[in-house]
Amino acid sequence: EDQILRRSYGNGTLCGTNSTSIVVQDYVPNPLLVKGHKFDFRIYMMIASVNPLIVYYHDGFLRVSLFEYDVESKEKSMHLTNTAQSNKALKKAVAQGMNETELKNFQFWNLTRFADYLVEIGKVKSRDWLDEYLRPSLQLAMQHLIRMSQHSYYPSSSSWALLGMDFILDDDLNLWFIEGNAPPELKSGTEEKERFVTKMALDMFEIVISLTRSRLKRAVKYVNWLEKSGLVKQKLGKTVSISKLEQRRKEFKEITMNYFDEEYEVSSDNGWVKIIDENQDGLSRYNGNIPVECF
Repeated sequence: EDQILRRSYGNGTLCGTNSTSIVVQDYVPNPLLVKGHKFDFRIYMMIASVNPLIVYYHDGFLRVSLFEYDVESKEKSMHLTNTAQSNKALKKAVAQGMNETELKNFQFWNLTRFADYLVEIGKVKSRDWLDEYLRPSLQLAMQHLIRMSQHSYYPSSSSWALLGMDFILDDDLNLWFIEGNAPPELKSGTEEKERFVTKMALDMFEIVISLTRSRLKRAVKYVNWLEKSGLVKQKLGKTVSISKLEQRRKEFKEITMNYFDEEYEVSSDNGWVKIIDENQDGLSRYNGNIPVECF
């Protein structure tokens, strides 16, 4: 790959003239391994609203390579642990007579299992590392990714998106962002993963539906008020007239912005964690992760 890039760009002499778009990433030279195998994280992020911006984080899982790590190896499934490469590796292993169920269980690690493994090998002191370092680091990375891209979002109250965000840890426990995928593939594979994905999806739709219900109820209530107040009139066979139209537009725009009405707040066992809410002021806007002076 390096030689191909060098030829395409004339060892740097064609930079600026070669119009081919290529994404180049640093290769993390010292990846953290689990039982000698490379892995990455698939973590989930939901942009629940862009009017205003409301974003959620959800725990994901590790995608572990089936091959022991060897930096000199040309086996892609050893270096890349995304779903496509993992599926290819699984087919190779099954073809060699290995147990498919056991292989899938090895590929899928939840974060608690991962933290317990790090405690076992002495890499971290306790499972508290999850809440004290890993989750806050993942959430902070997502917050910055949103902040650097939100200028391009179309501010429609009905817009929302689920994304799969991929990260890797190096052996010094530094977190690296790889890429974001929209929409991410949601497949079960194992019984544990099936339960995980099902609960996550149900919780996601609870949030989306709760925002929709809140917004719709306010809109219906407002329209009914306009009619009862005589601010909306229609003569037989003629167009509708609305008193102080520009003011009414401003009012309607405000009430159809996204926030949860009290009766539609999400359940306490919902697994999504809100990390951005532009309805909030001060530190709570970014869940306390970003200082006010950085807003």
